[in-house]
Amino acid sequence: MRRQITTFATLFVLPLVLTIFGQWKLVAQPVEGVVTITPLSINTSADEFAPHYVLRGDLLMFTSTRKSSTGRKGDQRIWFSKREKGNNWGDPVAVDEALGSAKHVGSATITPDGNYMIFAAYEWESESNTLRGEGRTDLYSAERRGGTWTNIQNLGVIINSPYWDSQPSLSADGQLLYFTSDRPNGFGGTDIYVSRRSATGWTAPENLGSGVNSLGNEMSPVISPDGVRLFFSSNGHGGEGGYDLFTTDEGNPFDGTWKSIINLGTPINSSSDEHFFYPEPNSKNGYFSSNREGSFDIYLAFPNPFPPSAQVVVFGKILDDRTKKPVEASVTVSDLETGEVIANFRSDDQSGEYTVVLTKGRRYTVTADAPGYLFYSDAYTVPEELDEGEEIEKNILLREGSTRLLIYFDYDKAELRPESYPDLQRAVDFLQRNRDLSVEIAGHTDSIGSDTYNKGLSQRRAEAVREYMISKGVNRNRLKANGYGEEQPVSDNGTDQGRALNRRVEMRVSRE
Repeated sequence: MRRQITTFATLFVLPLVLTIFGQWKLVAQPVEGVVTITPLSINTSADEFAPHYVLRGDLLMFTSTRKSSTGRKGDQRIWFSKREKGNNWGDPVAVDEALGSAKHVGSATITPDGNYMIFAAYEWESESNTLRGEGRTDLYSAERRGGTWTNIQNLGVIINSPYWDSQPSLSADGQLLYFTSDRPNGFGGTDIYVSRRSATGWTAPENLGSGVNSLGNEMSPVISPDGVRLFFSSNGHGGEGGYDLFTTDEGNPFDGTWKSIINLGTPINSSSDEHFFYPEPNSKNGYFSSNREGSFDIYLAFPNPFPPSAQVVVFGKILDDRTKKPVEASVTVSDLETGEVIANFRSDDQSGEYTVVLTKGRRYTVTADAPGYLFYSDAYTVPEELDEGEEIEKNILLREGSTRLLIYFDYDKAELRPESYPDLQRAVDFLQRNRDLSVEIAGHTDSIGSDTYNKGLSQRRAEAVREYMISKGVNRNRLKANGYGEEQPVSDNGTDQGRALNRRVEMRVSRE
C-alpha cells in the first residue's frame, strides 16, 4: 500500500500519515556520544534546509522559503552564503535570475567545481515543454557560465516521472545521482533511487531496494563526499520519532553490499523531523535540517559521528601560459594505470578556477584541455592509508605549441612503463584530430651523469615515444625525435624536485 503525500506537492514534502505495514527491519543501535548541536546564523523564521558545500567550503548552498526578489515568502529558492570565518556565514544571496521562473526551486546538489547543478522545480512557468516537465515536481540541470546559471535542462523521461521527483544528490565525481520519488511500484510512499551517468546521459533509475527503502517514506538522500555512505531520512525504520536520519554501512548499492542501516542517534535525531545530513569533506562537521524549534533550520553537528574518509582536493586556476588570462577548459580525472575516466569537470569561464576531489587508494591524472591549446596532465597518488585530508593548489598553464607529457621510464631505461599509455593516447588522439600538425618529441634529463650519456638516454626515450605513436597509426613522417639531455632545464638541478621537473618528454607541434 502506498503512503499518502501532502496535496501541495513541493520540493520538500512530508507524509500526512505514518501507518506502517509489515515488519520493521532490524536496525543497528543509535549512535550515542558527545555531539554538540548548534543552529547556523543564516536561519530565519522561514524554512532552511538541504545544506550543501561548494568550492572547498567557501560557499554554503541551501534552500529557504524566505522572501526573495522573484518569490514571495513561502516560495522555495536556492541561496548561497559565503563563509566568513570558521562557522560564521555572510548574508545569503538568492539564485533568482536564471532559476526563479518556477513556483518552487531548490533542494539542489552541485559538483565540487561549482559549475554544474541538479535541482528540483515545481510548476515551472514556461511555454517550453522541455522545461515544463513530466510531473508535478521534476529534476533539472544547470551550468554556471558568465557568473550566472544558464542552460537549464529538464532531465527528461529517463529520470523524471509523472509523479514527484525531487531531492537530488550527486556523488563527488558527478557520476551517480540519488533522488527521492513517489512513483509507483516502490516499497513505500517515497523511495530513494539512483542513476548512473553514461556517455549518452543518465541511465534509468534503480530503486535502492529493501536494504534502504521501507514501507514508510525515505527522503533527503545525501551521498557522502567519499562515496561510501548514504545518509537519508526515514519514518519507516523506527527511531526517536517523526523522521530520523540514518546512514548505510560502507558499501555500494549496485553490488548489494549496503545490507544494514544505522540510526544517527541523539542528539542529532529528536522527536521532531530531521532531514538532509551533509558531512563536510575533510572535516568533523556535519550539517542537517530539523524542525525541532518550529520551522526547519540548519544545524551544525560536531563532531560528525560518521565523518567521510580523508580526500585530496586539487584546486587552482587554468591560465594561458603567455598572457596569464583565465582559460575555460575541460578537466578530466582518470586512473593513471588504466586510463579509465573517473570524472569530468571544467574550469570557470571567467576566473579559470577549477576543483577536483580525489579519494584514497588510487593513482590519478588530472588533465586540462581547451580548444586552441595542447592538453596538460599532472599525476597524483592518494595512498590507501591517507589519514588526513589535503588541499593542493596547482595552477595549470596551457600552451599553444608545446606540452609536457606524462611519460614514465624505469631508472636509466628507455622502455615505456604502462602508466605512460593514457597520456600517450591523448597525444595520439590529438594528432588524429589535427592532421595538419607535425610534432617534435623532445627528450630531456637532469644533470646527473655526463653530458654525452644524458643526451643519448634522452634520444632513446624520445624515440620510444615516437615509435609508440607510429604503432597507433600516426604517420611517421609527421614525427621526429630529438634528445636534448640536460641542455634545456626548466628548474634547479640542485634539488630533487627540480631534477624531477627536468626529467621530461615534451611534445612540440608545428604546422606542416
